[in-house]
This record gives sequence, structure tokens and C-alpha cells, in this order.
Amino acid sequence: GMYNGAGKWIVDVGIPAKSGVGGYLMCICPGICGIGIFSPKLDQHGNPTRGILAAESLSAALDLHVLRKGGNGGDGSSAMFGSIASLGSSFNGSTKNVSG
Repeated sequence: GMYNGAGKWIVDVGIPAKSGVGGYLMCICPGICGIGIFSPKLDQHGNPTRGILAAESLSAALDLHVLRKGGNGGDGSSAMFGSIASLGSSFNGSTKNVSG
């Protein structure tokens, strides 16, 4: 899990995940995809700070929260592929189209 941050993680991000003090974050979106993130800067719980921000952005942009009605507990592939091009600007200010 996400150490002592597990409760906040599932409420805020809503993607089952495992982190490690090496800076990795592995997320699984049941029936959809897996996400691997690496960021060595850790928060007070031993979770990667930038990795958490990236996962929060992905969860919101792609509707991956498994606990919210309308969230991607089923198949959010249309939201996923329609939103991927806009994700670059969330992380580095770039507006480069990453889908093509």
C-alpha cells in the first residue's frame, strides 16, 4: 500500500497502488492498465511526492477513480484516449501532443 497515507490515497486518487522508499509507485486500474512512476523525492509517509501528483493528475484526467460513481471502475477508455494529449501540459508546461 501507501504506508500511513493509504486512506488519503484511496479517497483522493482512487487507484489501487503500492509505493516504495526507493521512489517507485505502481498503480493498477483493474481491467484497464497499469501505471509505473518513479520519483525519488519522498513525503513524510515514504511515498514519492511527484509520483503522487502525477497519479492524481492521471486519475482525474482519465477518470480512473475506482470508488466514484462514473469513475473508471468499468471501462473509461473513451475518456482515457480522448484526454491523453492534454496530459503533457499538466506536468511540464508543454502543450506537445503526446498521442501521435
